Formats: sequence, structure tokens, C-alpha cells
Amino acid sequence: MKQAKYSLGVLLLSMAVIFIIRVVIADSANSLTWDVFGYYLYLPAYFIYDDPTLQNMDWVNHIIETYHSTGTLYQAVQVESGNWVMRYPGGLAVLNLPAFLVADILAEPLGYVRDGFSKPYQFAWVFGSMLYAFLGLIFSRKLLLKYFSDSWTAGILVLLVFGTNYLEIATYANPLSHNFLFALYAVALYKISGWSEKIPAGSALFVGILIGLITMCRPNEGLFILVPLLWKSAPWSTTRPYLAFLKANLKALLSAALGLLLGGLPQLLYWKYASGQWFYYSYQDNGVGFDFFAPHTWEFLFSYRKGWFVYTPLMFLATIGFIRLYHVNRQLFIPFFTFFLISLYIVSSWTVWWYGGGSYSSRSMASAYLIMAFPLGYVLMWLKERGSLVWISTLVIVVLMTILNLFQFWQFKAKIIDGERMTGAYYWQIFGKTSIPKGAEKLLLVERQAVAHERMPDDTSELSRSVLFEEWLGTSSGQENQVKLNWPDGSREAVCQLDESHSFTRAFEMGYEEITSKEYAWLRVSAEIYIPDSVNAEPPMLVTHFMYKERQYKYTTTEYLGPTLKRGEWQRISMDYMTPEVRNKADKVKIYLWYRGKDPIYARNLEVIKYEPKTAP
Repeated sequence: MKQAKYSLGVLLLSMAVIFIIRVVIADSANSLTWDVFGYYLYLPAYFIYDDPTLQNMDWVNHIIETYHSTGTLYQAVQVESGNWVMRYPGGLAVLNLPAFLVADILAEPLGYVRDGFSKPYQFAWVFGSMLYAFLGLIFSRKLLLKYFSDSWTAGILVLLVFGTNYLEIATYANPLSHNFLFALYAVALYKISGWSEKIPAGSALFVGILIGLITMCRPNEGLFILVPLLWKSAPWSTTRPYLAFLKANLKALLSAALGLLLGGLPQLLYWKYASGQWFYYSYQDNGVGFDFFAPHTWEFLFSYRKGWFVYTPLMFLATIGFIRLYHVNRQLFIPFFTFFLISLYIVSSWTVWWYGGGSYSSRSMASAYLIMAFPLGYVLMWLKERGSLVWISTLVIVVLMTILNLFQFWQFKAKIIDGERMTGAYYWQIFGKTSIPKGAEKLLLVERQAVAHERMPDDTSELSRSVLFEEWLGTSSGQENQVKLNWPDGSREAVCQLDESHSFTRAFEMGYEEITSKEYAWLRVSAEIYIPDSVNAEPPMLVTHFMYKERQYKYTTTEYLGPTLKRGEWQRISMDYMTPEVRNKADKVKIYLWYRGKDPIYARNLEVIKYEPKTAP
């Protein structure tokens, strides 16, 4: 093969840019936070604290308080045995284990605390992640050179790195799973590309291990298994010859299956140890999940919030390129397009389809960018063949797309583009701007508070107020525990009694569509309670949550009143609650009082006041 100097130059340039941004420009001081904290927690829990099921929460709480790793411990869920199970699978921990071990050996000799989160550990995760970015680019170049010339490979690499959100994934967001997955995809695709009619068992075993690791990083990415399974399907027009091909490679298939098991075995062993089950679904938040019968594909692609084609328009051209790929390379088209369609459907079926605010554009497709590079390359080659005018126009458009991508990436890091709250009106206000125009922030989606107890803004001038519900609990229909209290003045009052036998009041329920047609509404929930002087118990809690198919989410309770708790007199307790981004408009809010004591206390006058934006939704 001739010396591929152009693509080598682009590879080295890309690696240099990634190194400069990640090491010199980006802040690596506290990278093990939020989701990354969940990916990483396996390593210190196992190797430093000998506590993989988090039985001793003291060290976990100490780490969170010291390094501000997370607001709440959503990264783990507790099972009936009392064990805590990591919410995120452990693929990234396995992949970055060597970097962790180096940091663990060097931490104390370098004068740092051996706690798993001091500077050596923070840097090790970032540096290890960067090495995976380099690995992914190296194998991307090697694979592309099998199908394209050196100059075309160089051009495609330029567009892949600088024309998409890959640059953000490989730098600021490199501790996340998508950076690792891109590398695993690249190595696996390069290995698969060498398969002929007879697949070597060793190669199949290696690819199986890689797919096991891919699945262990993000379970839905296990869909990648379609690529090797369909790799040799194109040369045959009927099912029978393809089945004969699979039969002839039965040994390779069994080797791949063994590799898949080996690659995913660490996760299976952990689940069995921590939960007692070989397969454990750890995403126990009913407010998020896959809704396969109501995908958000249009929003995922075209929404200003974080639409893939809006913020990475080059991928629109790559998607069109599948038409060209079908005509020029059917063997690649069948596995690649099948994978693309199903993958797009799956990632856009996730209820939180914008995948959080910690990244620019839609990060969930970035792992498959090497696959998208092929339809992109072939459609560009076809456009070049259409003549000088078409080709020059194409180059201008592609260059403008690349410049727009880089500028918007800068806007995102400068906090001009918001990671979660973008709207069309705000997008065009800041388009091409290096600062946020005055008053433009009001065009963003509402900012949601990531705290246990929300507080409605003091200034409610832009919110309309209305009483949504008011009920005297002592006379409400359906309320079993009604009593009449005798007061010193001789009067009697019907109220609701809560005790060991009656822990809950009747619940107020209302569908989201009945509450508001706006983007959100605040609910100010309150009730009056009476705790006799003789009762030594905590007050009842106001409980507010939404229900999706009889499963609760965004569950919130009032804080304990502590020293301000009054006894022997009526007092009002209250809470503020912002409606969540509901999974389904038919989901209902449920509000009630919950008492965990034994001796009787009393409640009356449950009230729900709604505050919603005065402006149009």
C-alpha cells in the first residue's frame, strides 16, 4: 500500500487538537461527577474500600461531600437484601481499570490521598479516556483506507472529527461512555472487515469479546451485533445460501458467542453478587424509560432542543448517503443501514431523548459515527462526479456545516447554547452571536431545580394563580378516618384522624392535561395538621408524585419541621412542586398526607394552588 501521508497528517492533527483541548484547555480537576461518578464507582468500591455493594455509606457520603460528586445518589439503587446495586453497567470501569491501577499505585507516593478521587484518579480517568479516543481514530483511519483512497480518507476524517460533535465527545465529554464506544466500534469494524467466506474462529472470538464489552458499556449498544451477523448477507439474494454460509462458519459463530459471554461476564457476576440475579434492570426511575410505541424520532432529529440534524447537520447528508451506499456497496449497506435504523428508533424511544445537558448535540449517536462515515464518503464522491459546479457548491456547504459545528461547539462551552433548555426562538436569537442578547434567556425552556425540595420563585408576576383543589379532609367523601374533635369552647369539628391504622389521607388525583396545557406548572400544596401535646412523633408528610402506569415518579415529600414543629395547636405545612416532563400526557399527579406514627394526630383543609406561565406554551 502506498504511503498514506494525507490521512496520517489528519490523524496526527486530530490527536494533537484533542490533547490540547482535553489536557491544556479543559478542566480535569473534578471529572468524576454525576453520570461519570456512577460509571467509575465500581473501581474505588472494589479496590480501595472492599465494598462493592456500598454497605458502608460513610465513605460514599464523605466522597460526595468532599468532591461534590453528585446532588443525590441516583447512581445506585438499593435492593431488598440491603445491598446497593450500581445503576450504570461497569463496562467503562473495566476499560479504564489499567489507568485506575496506575493512579492507585502512585497516589500516596505523590502526596495525595488514596481515596479514589484525589487528583491522580481524576487525571487517570481523563487520560485513559483520551487514549481510547486516539485508539478509535487510529482504527478509523485503518478501516477507511480499505475502502477509500488516502486523500478521501483524510477528508472523511476531517469531517468526522471537526464537522460533528465527535470533537466534544472526545474532549470535554470523553469520560462518558460514547467516547469509549466509538473506539470499540472502530476496532471491531476493522476486525470484521477482514472476514471472507471462511471466518477465523480467533477473529470471531475477539469480535464477540468486543461486543460483550460494548454491551457492558451501554446495553442498547449491544445492537451492534447486527453488523457482524449481517456482514456476509449481501452476496446472496435468498435466505438459504446465507444460512448455508452460517452453517459453514458454525465454529466461528460458537467462538463469537463464547466471546460475547466472556466480554459481558464481569457484569453478570456483579449483578449476581449484588442483587442475587444474573440479569438486573437497575434503571429504577419510573419517570424515564423506553416508550417504543411512542418514539420521539422527529424531535430527536429536528428539535431545537438538541436535534441531531440541527446541531450536527453533516449527519443529515450522511443519512442521505445511504442511498448511494446501497448502489455502490451492498455488503456494507445491509448491516450499516439496518443497524442505523434500529439504533435511531431505540435511542429516540428513550423518554428523555435529549440525554441530559452535559453534551453538545445528540451524543447517543456518536458511537456509530464511523459507520456514518461510509455513506457520507460515498455520497460526497458521487457529488464530485456530478461536475465542477455541483462539487464546488457541495464543498461550500460542507465547509459551512463544519464551521457552524465548531462555532456552536464553542457557544456550548461558553454557555451560550444551553444543553437542555434550547428553543427555536432562543436559537435564532443567539445564532452567530458571541454573547447572549439581553433578555434572550426568557426564551429558554424553564430551568428545573435538581434538588430534593424545590422552591417556587419569589417573583410570581409572570405566573397566573388559581386554586386547583381545596377539601376539608374531615368531611370529604371516601375518607374513612373521620372524627369529630371537641374543643374547650364546646364546639365540635370534623377532621381527619391519622394513626397506626390509618396512615394516609384520601389522595387527590388529576391528569397532567387537566392541570395545565403549558410547559409546566407549579403546585403549592398545603394542609393543616394538629399534634396533641401528649404525642411524641414526627409530623405527617405531604406527598406529591406522578403516576405512569400505576408506577410513581418524581416522588417528593415535605421536610421535617424540626424545632419549628408546634404541638397542641393547628399549623400549616406546605411544599412547592414543579410538574415534571411527564412520560405521557395522561399521567396523573397524586397528593396526600402520610403519617408514620402510632398515636392519633389530625389533619384538615388540604389545598392545592396552581401557578402556571401567563405566556403561550
